[in-house]
Amino acid sequence: FHMKNTEGAKEPLSLLCHSISQASQYTTASQNKDVFRLFKKSLPGPYTYIVHANHAVPKFWMEHKHHRKSWRQQQIGVRIPDHPVVQALLQELDHPLVCSNVPAVGFDEAEEDEEEQTAPVVYCDPDYILEPWAKLVDFVVNVGELECEGSLRVCESTASSKDKNVCSLRGCKSTVVDLTQPYPELIQEGAGDLSPLEAFL
Repeated sequence: FHMKNTEGAKEPLSLLCHSISQASQYTTASQNKDVFRLFKKSLPGPYTYIVHANHAVPKFWMEHKHHRKSWRQQQIGVRIPDHPVVQALLQELDHPLVCSNVPAVGFDEAEEDEEEQTAPVVYCDPDYILEPWAKLVDFVVNVGELECEGSLRVCESTASSKDKNVCSLRGCKSTVVDLTQPYPELIQEGAGDLSPLEAFL
């Protein structure tokens, strides 16, 4: 949150897990048969499911302080990626990683959402990430450009993209579904196909 300058945000963190079994160690997801069935049908893949965290999640991941305000999250995002490099890393570590998206530096996300809801700005060139972020993190794993299946790519220097290395890419963000409510709620439509969710939404 500090690196992204979003310390006051109450958005839940996400865990990158290598399997449903590992995700079940940190959440209550497997206790719900419908949720477990949805996981089996759609994961691994480009989905983020917001679920209730359990006691195995470290407190410092869930507790947040900003100025004099403090709050504790009860929910956490779960992602089980299908990218081979990320899967290999998670298998080798054998524990989840906390993950978040990387915003384009100097870019106003609210302004982009207002201009074009369906085409979020993301990085095209992985080397471009190093410029603003290399000094803030321990290391960066460069796996090359990521192609997003079914996405619309526009890599031109325009007023909205502000930089030739930044693209409008539809479908590269994960599909986000909140499973903590009585009925699943689609928070963000992204790269994940909605067909596995139709029986649940």
